[in-house]
Amino acid sequence: MATLSFKFCMEADFPFPVEVKVPNPNVPGQFTTHHFVGRFKSLATTEARAMLDASDADTANDADKAMLRQVVTGWDLAEAFSPAGLEEAMDNPYILRGLLNAYTNAVRGKAVTTRQEKN
Repeated sequence: MATLSFKFCMEADFPFPVEVKVPNPNVPGQFTTHHFVGRFKSLATTEARAMLDASDADTANDADKAMLRQVVTGWDLAEAFSPAGLEEAMDNPYILRGLLNAYTNAVRGKAVTTRQEKN
């Protein structure tokens, strides 16, 4: 019988790239893309699935904000992370969508490469 060479465990939290697309004020119909690294809390599969099922990344509803309040634990921005800062960030629809997409990509195993900020 083979033995496993690793131990199954969930990390307390993990970093994952967040991509924020904002409409470009100089080019109608185009976007400017910004990147930062968010920190997210690992949840048990059943808990994460229930939250993702209630979530709708296309419309960003109250369930999405409730999920992000539970899973976002930090970021690498100049402004230090705080619950009030997260609330302010979630009031911005572009940042809200970026955080949602980052977390759902992470828990669904979708690899994302970090890119340089485009202006």
